[in-house]
Amino acid sequence: MVGWFRSATMATCLLGLTALACVVGGCMPRRMAFFSSWPFVLLLVTLAAHLLVVLAHRIIHGGIRRNVAFVLTHGGLLLALISGMVGAGDMSDMRLRVGYDNPVSQAVCTDGRVMMLGYTLRLARFNIVDGAAGGAMQYEAEVMVDDKPVVLRVNSPHSVRFGEDIYLQGYDSMQPVGHERYVMLQVVRQPWKYPMCAGLLLMLAGTVMMVYGLRRQI
Repeated sequence: MVGWFRSATMATCLLGLTALACVVGGCMPRRMAFFSSWPFVLLLVTLAAHLLVVLAHRIIHGGIRRNVAFVLTHGGLLLALISGMVGAGDMSDMRLRVGYDNPVSQAVCTDGRVMMLGYTLRLARFNIVDGAAGGAMQYEAEVMVDDKPVVLRVNSPHSVRFGEDIYLQGYDSMQPVGHERYVMLQVVRQPWKYPMCAGLLLMLAGTVMMVYGLRRQI
């Protein structure tokens, strides 16, 4: 049973089903929450268990030094997969409006829940750089995170702490330029983002080692 579960046939089936499920889930409406449904989660858990069995078998019977590339590739994929599954449940996507007067210490999640940030945000300065045609080319906001000034720009977030980033999302466009009353911020908490990146880097390193080894054999 263990030999069948760790076989190349099982690996091909699981990877094919996962790829098919990702395509199907990407075509389905977001409200159906396919990627958090039990069939998709069960498929990912089965794939992670398969990788764990394959990795353990190779280490026990072949050692790590003789299978460095294999261990890096499969171990990195396993780490990225587990981080993605666990991180999906821990991720929080929040929105809040920050003005010049009262510091804000809570935000609203996309599902309507109100969450405390653990720090306060207050707008200190806002600036718009106009383009030649009069359109807004870029805008930035200086926000006080507690007592620390932080400059936020479009597509340039600030990492307020491990796995938590603040994005500048919008501003009070109903007022004339220079008289904006508030900015809209997005706070994204992804505590498993860095372990997932580490897994992808390990997988990339193992792939490079495997290709280099094949070239040397040729």
